[in-house]
Amino acid sequence: MNDDFGLINLGKKKKKRRLDNLKSIRSYSHIWLMLSKMNQLTRMQKHVSQREMFYCLTPRVKDQMESNRAIQEVVSIIQCPRECLGIFASSRGWIAGTLEWNEGYGWIDCAKSGTALQIPGILPSTLKV
Repeated sequence: MNDDFGLINLGKKKKKRRLDNLKSIRSYSHIWLMLSKMNQLTRMQKHVSQREMFYCLTPRVKDQMESNRAIQEVVSIIQCPRECLGIFASSRGWIAGTLEWNEGYGWIDCAKSGTALQIPGILPSTLKV
């Protein structure tokens, strides 16, 4: 193997990363930081938003885009949705109408609420339309 390359091995997946400049080394280290944090989240069975993940890594990650890129790299390497790794998108709007879902403590019915409800970051598998 050439000394100018870093190699990430995760199962049968391999990804080459050039390590000949500061930007690529920084990106490579972010992947390992993200993997470490995702491991902590899954062991604790916790979930955080992408924004919260950025704040967890703030001194080492300079902006939200850098954090998001690291998340996407990890997801593409291990072929697993980010929700399975404890990271979800924050809510992105409001919904109303004939839609129901189970939050674990009971059913949420948008039609009966009389007002719009915030879209959850993780949509439950018990969604009824």
